[in-house]
Amino acid sequence: MSENSQKKTAKQTAAYRCWFNAMLDRVAKTIVASRVERLQMGLYGDAKKMLADMKQLLAEKKRKT
Repeated sequence: MSENSQKKTAKQTAAYRCWFNAMLDRVAKTIVASRVERLQMGLYGDAKKMLADMKQLLAEKKRKT
């Protein structure tokens, strides 16, 4: 990794925390937590630029094997 690469911090709002904690599906919860972890590393994956500082995260599609 380069000297400039740093792990970013995600601000966790009360609304997000409430939504995340209310999720009953453990698989979905794991997927969301994994996506947030990748975002903190700067790996946005499939994202669409909406405004200068805002991106829409698109759902990852399962690949057929």
